[in-house]
Amino acid sequence: MNEVLELVKAFFADARVKTLAGLILFDLVLAVAAALKLGTFDWKELPRFYKTKVCPYLLGYLAGYVATFLIVGEWAGGFVTQTVVTLLWAMPVGNLVANIVAHLKSLGIESDKQ
Repeated sequence: MNEVLELVKAFFADARVKTLAGLILFDLVLAVAAALKLGTFDWKELPRFYKTKVCPYLLGYLAGYVATFLIVGEWAGGFVTQTVVTLLWAMPVGNLVANIVAHLKSLGIESDKQ
């Protein structure tokens, strides 16, 4: 049990978690801005964001993080573990980046490079 608690503690100290949380917050701010611009903002939808983004992304990543360290351990000097954890982190990050780009487009902010 102590090992799991230590892993959870390490999880919240990991820079990847802070990056993920920052992207979630940025996505939220842009989603609210886009909804305000389009005139579709509804306060009742904010809890849905928590249910569809925050919980699955952070809790899913936490579960994968802990499971990877418990199952794989420090095999190959930790390289395999860190690779798997990074891949688990990249999945929600990729989704968040796509959402952020979509929100920026709906706000009329697009890249000139194509």
